[in-house]
Amino acid sequence: MKTPLTYICAGLLLSSHVAGLVRGEEEDPGDLWVRAYGWISTAERLGEAEQWPLSIAAHIEAFRSIGEIEAIAPDFEPELIAFRAEKIEQAIEEAREEMGAGDHDVMMKFLDVIESIKQGEKLRYSEEYEAAAAEIDFARSLLDEISELRGEGFRHAVSGQYLRIDQHSNYLNSQILHKEASRVLAKIPVDNGDLGTTEFVKLTDLPKESDAIAMSASLFPPWVPEPEERGEAAAPEPASSANERFQSVMDRVRFGSADRSGKGSEDAPIEANETTGTEGNP
Repeated sequence: MKTPLTYICAGLLLSSHVAGLVRGEEEDPGDLWVRAYGWISTAERLGEAEQWPLSIAAHIEAFRSIGEIEAIAPDFEPELIAFRAEKIEQAIEEAREEMGAGDHDVMMKFLDVIESIKQGEKLRYSEEYEAAAAEIDFARSLLDEISELRGEGFRHAVSGQYLRIDQHSNYLNSQILHKEASRVLAKIPVDNGDLGTTEFVKLTDLPKESDAIAMSASLFPPWVPEPEERGEAAAPEPASSANERFQSVMDRVRFGSADRSGKGSEDAPIEANETTGTEGNP
């Protein structure tokens, strides 16, 4: 006999499949299988933490993914798909027996979390970042509400979902900020009139010849030829002073020279007569 939860699973599966057909979407069966396996793992962790309504919600999402695989790719691992579908139904029935009063509302809220995450991911990959961020933020708020009701055991069991939400939020916020910054920069006028252009110089723009001569004269004085080059006599050297002539005489007296007698010697200087100031005999 089919239980109400079985009908819930079937209804969710049908609504998901119909919505996909309306949007013209058809997901890859391999991706659907990976998603189903991930939710099965989450459901098992929630069951170990005795979070029965949340475990049921995760199993329902896994069952929905498996049902989509059967609908769009009946040849995709049919034996494995049938085995997993049967195991999920058994797990749902076992968890249903443990549910208490008010657990049904918690289960439906967690299904809303799952649906919001899925919609946020689809919008992200469609580059609708603002809408995706709104869905992900809504999923986080619902998850926080459930955490307050169910305690630390639930939060630890869904730590992977929190991490998944954080990763989406970080990426989406960075894309929104980048998009906003690009929009602001686009409003700033940019002068592109002189970027990498070639300027041609006209002949009239060049300095005139007279200007160049004046500039050269200011830097380099005009050349004046020497008197010899002009054919003129060189100016006489200035006469030696009396002191210079006296010193020259004294040098010849003291050291002698061979030009007087050809017998002078540097080692035997000729002494001058003290009275006459002339050379004398010893």
